[in-house]
Amino acid sequence: MTFNKIVTADFCGLTGPAVEKILALSAAPAVLYQEDPASDAEIIRRIGDADCVLVSWRTKISAAIFAACPAIRYVGMC
Repeated sequence: MTFNKIVTADFCGLTGPAVEKILALSAAPAVLYQEDPASDAEIIRRIGDADCVLVSWRTKISAAIFAACPAIRYVGMC
């Protein structure tokens, strides 16, 4: 399975081989944020048109975020 665009909504602690695999699964360049978002608005801005979102346990993807980012097909917990 590949995705159009993969984004981490926060710092997920991904390194080395995991990052390489994620980059290989994203048709567009993946965006891996290194800091946690300050608000839902920031999460929405980060996700944008991504169809795959990776998060840590610290970040909630609420119904409002799903509504604002309709391209989301997959949310993965890292």
